[in-house]
Amino acid sequence: RVLFRSKHRLLELLKNPNEVYGASLFRDGIIQDLKLDGTAFAHVEYDRFGLPIKLWWLPTDSVRCEYTPGRERIRYWEYTSGGRSEKFAPEEVLVWREGLDKSTGGRRGFSRFRAAIAEVYGDNEARNTVNIIMRNRAQMGTVITPSERYMAEVVKAKAWDSLGFNKQTADE
Repeated sequence: RVLFRSKHRLLELLKNPNEVYGASLFRDGIIQDLKLDGTAFAHVEYDRFGLPIKLWWLPTDSVRCEYTPGRERIRYWEYTSGGRSEKFAPEEVLVWREGLDKSTGGRRGFSRFRAAIAEVYGDNEARNTVNIIMRNRAQMGTVITPSERYMAEVVKAKAWDSLGFNKQTADE
């Protein structure tokens, strides 16, 4: 109920998030991340009385979640920018999700766009594999390696140099 009062501080902050950029830039960053990645983040800055005073958009690819395994409870969010890291308590970060990424235990979203890109990427890789096989006259590539028994004998006899194995041939 409190969130929908026109005088609530969070709604005012959405209209004027901070002194660096306005509502439209903040909103654009959130919507872009939400639609492309499935997760959007904002850092809430509080005053000494615990009231929210600023909102900062956090690009989704710069935010990582640290959680307690087993309990799956978020310990903190880590934001990295320009080689510098900051850790934010869970209550300092607003998180919007579209869908759920099962691999993160639901801590991040998974947008339809990301799902489509993964599908397209898989299709392209399959097409590239078939093209390479066809370019090779429909023959799969073959790798010939010495048997395990032969290699064990070489190692046992320490015969690397006498067989022509050295750093240069290994690199080749």
